[in-house]
Parts: sequence; C-alpha cells; structure tokens
Amino acid sequence: MHAHHHPYTALLTHLKAHLPQSGPLLRRIQHQVTHPSPTAQVLASFSPDSEPETGTGTESPWLAAYADVHRGLDTQVWVFSTLETKAISNPKSKSKSASDSASAPTPEATHHDINGAISTQEKETTKSQLLSLFTHVRTKLVPPYIAWLSSQPPAPVPDPKKARDEGVKKIPPHPKTSVLLGSVHKTVVELICELASETLPTKPRVRIHRGQNVFYAKYCFPSSSFNDDDDDDDDVNSKGPEKGSLLGKGSGYTFTDSTGVSGIQEKHLDLVKNRTNIPRSKQALMAMGGVALYYRPGGDGDGSPASSRPVSTAPGTGAGAGTGVGVDGEEEGEMPIGWAFLGFDGSLCTLHVEPEHRGKGLGGVVGKEVMKRGVDVFEPSAHNNHDGPGEEWFFADVSVDNVASRRVMEKMGGEVGWYVAWMVVEADI
Repeated sequence: MHAHHHPYTALLTHLKAHLPQSGPLLRRIQHQVTHPSPTAQVLASFSPDSEPETGTGTESPWLAAYADVHRGLDTQVWVFSTLETKAISNPKSKSKSASDSASAPTPEATHHDINGAISTQEKETTKSQLLSLFTHVRTKLVPPYIAWLSSQPPAPVPDPKKARDEGVKKIPPHPKTSVLLGSVHKTVVELICELASETLPTKPRVRIHRGQNVFYAKYCFPSSSFNDDDDDDDDVNSKGPEKGSLLGKGSGYTFTDSTGVSGIQEKHLDLVKNRTNIPRSKQALMAMGGVALYYRPGGDGDGSPASSRPVSTAPGTGAGAGTGVGVDGEEEGEMPIGWAFLGFDGSLCTLHVEPEHRGKGLGGVVGKEVMKRGVDVFEPSAHNNHDGPGEEWFFADVSVDNVASRRVMEKMGGEVGWYVAWMVVEADI
C-alpha cells in the first residue's frame, strides 16, 4: 500500500471517474481534506506520483482506502476497488420499489451476475491488494492505536441503570486488533471471504469476526433528487409537511429551535443515541453535524431562514413547547422530534422521526435537507463551479428487510445501486 497525502488531488480525480460506486470513499477523503484527522491515512495500490496500471488497453484493478483506526467503535476503514464498477449490481430493472421486495433480487441472488463480469486474474489481483491493505493496517496502524489506548485512564465501570436508559441495545465492541470496515461493496465482501478461507503458510491469515452475511441496500441520490429546483409543484402545495407547507405555512414544524439555532446541539445527543443501536460516539455525531426538526404546536412554523443556514453546532439555551428530559433525569430544554446526520462518507445516517410524528412525510423532508446542506460541507465549489455530473452524489444504507425505511428512501428519489456490509476484519500477523 502507498500513502497519499493532502490534498489528495490525483487520487480524488481517479475516484471521480468511478462514480457513483466510488462515492463513499470519495466523500470520506473530501471530509478529511476539510476536517483532517492526524491519525488517518489515505492509501492506494499505486503511488501518488504514478498512475493505475493498465493492461491490454484497459485499466487493471486498483484499490484505495481511508483508514483511521483511532476511531474505535466508529467505522475505521473505507475501501473502494475498481472491480465494483464492473459488477452487475443495479437491480433497478428488476425491482421498482420496496413493496416489490418479495420479488426483488437479494444480495445472494446477484452473486453469479457479479462474479461473471470479473476475470479470475482480476479477482486474484484485487485479493492481493486487499491482503496488502489489511496487513498494512494491522502492522502500521493498529499498534499505535493499542499503545494509545493503554495510555488512557481506565474506562469507567458501566452503570446498569444508565445502560437500561440508553434505549436500543447497542452492537458490542470488536477486538482492538481488528478493524471495522464500512460500506463494503458486495463484490469486495466476497473477495474478503475468499481470503479468509485460504490458509497459505506464505501469507497472513485474514479473519472475519462478523458482518459478512448482513447486507444493506445502498441507495444513491444524485443532486436532482434533493435540490429545491427539482421538487414537484405537488410537493409545495401538498397537505403534508413537504417543502412548501413545512416552513412558513403554519404547520408548526421548523428546522430551528425557539432561539433560532439550527442543527443538532450537544444537549440532544443523549436522545439521539437512545434511539439507535449504532454505537456512535458523541464526538463523531457532533463532528458530522446534523439537521434537527422541531415541533411547536400553535406556532407559525417560522423556519424559512433555517433552510439556507449552515448547520450550527452551537448549543442553544432556550426551552419551549418541545422541552424534554435527558437520560439522567435532568431537564434538557427544547428537544427535536426528528433528526438526520450525513456521515463522513456522504451517507444519510441516524435518520429518525419520533413515533407520534410519523406518517407525515417528515423523514423525507429531513433527509433531503441534510443532503442539501451536505454539498457545501463536502464540495463547496460544486454549487458555483458546476464541476459536472456525478459530483453531488449522496447515499443511504438501509437493511434489505426494512421495507418502511426503503419506501422513505424511494420517495426521496433514491435508487438502489448495490449492496454493502459492515465487516470486522483482522489480519493475523
């Protein structure tokens, strides 16, 4: 593996040529450009001063990755292989909606289509690149992380009462010598599984701790799906809280709290964490920023300025009709009734609407809003320079069995592009 360095111009150019499949890694590196982590590395199978190899007039497979092992329980590694763009992975022609999920192709059903498009040589080349990546992470990045952990104060003993108050049961932590790979394309998942089944004395053994059999549908959102200019007139005049009726039309829903602050605030994080089984840290959630939706019954829903404001992470102090109580029993002030975050890889995450406000289209409203704001976070030049099609892709990962959430994604204009998994992997050194 070769390390690439800020501002990653050449690598980003290569990744843009493989959109949308390269989108999650592209977005993750773009976030590193504007919000650098000192413990992160951007890696590729080719050096910064060279080009990906070509053979017989076509590009040979290459691989790139973002790795930040110090992220701990959060996703630590994103990886992209050019084999992903060769896979026959868009099931749009076979499945029109989530309601057709019974007849839609599952990740397992697409196995032969995907592998039929890839030669044995391409698979072996990519497996070698994956093994090189895992070996690099295990030998170069994991030891400093473990040393850093040992220098930290002992973790407090979990309070059983607080554990009960944290709501949805969380996914357990993975071994410190392993890493959590996020949004792994099914093609790459299959190659990692092949690596794990091989026992060659001349090569490190790859172990998979979990995740290789749990797939999510990767929904892809081009900018046309969330820009205001592309909304249908029906959305503006609908009775539900779409763009027109949500803001400034007496619905009571607004993107600002009673003090005029928009975005997720630190005081909201206990509530947010309470509603999800994903063990994201508060630091990660605050670094993402997010959209918060409030409800003030009887108000005028005056939130029009919030739609164009950047996401604010400044804590508010006002209390109002939406006051709530934190997990520790103390008054927390005005609480949102819905929220969404845009992950470091440009994926919609932790989209939530409280049960009593569901069935009104609010999830789609919040999801579109966070993506609109995300363009300025990941690629601020896109709005002004019109860098070309494909520059403003965002994504969402939804369990293949979660029909309700898949319907929300489809109503927002998303289409399933491929399937992904979150895997815990370790190279035995």
